[in-house]
Amino acid sequence: MTNSQWKKIKGGFPERKQFGSYPAIKIGRFEVSSQYKGRNIGTDLMKLLKGMLNENPNYSAFRYLTVDAYLSAIDFYQKNDFRHKPKFRCIC
Repeated sequence: MTNSQWKKIKGGFPERKQFGSYPAIKIGRFEVSSQYKGRNIGTDLMKLLKGMLNENPNYSAFRYLTVDAYLSAIDFYQKNDFRHKPKFRCIC
């Protein structure tokens, strides 16, 4: 990401929340086997994971929980209280 792109993103935060970095935990490749889809297993696992992260003092320093997801999974993550933000691409 370029510096100008970062400044645009950072400018969207209230001034009191503008920090030099934003510690995050990233979830990647989270999926339930197709034979078990539709049974709320993914939602139950996501609730369990978020609860474990929020209760564990070793993870108290993270400010964001992010995901690396396919576009087809956006509805699932939004249903589980994630907000969709389009990615910026750095053309170097």
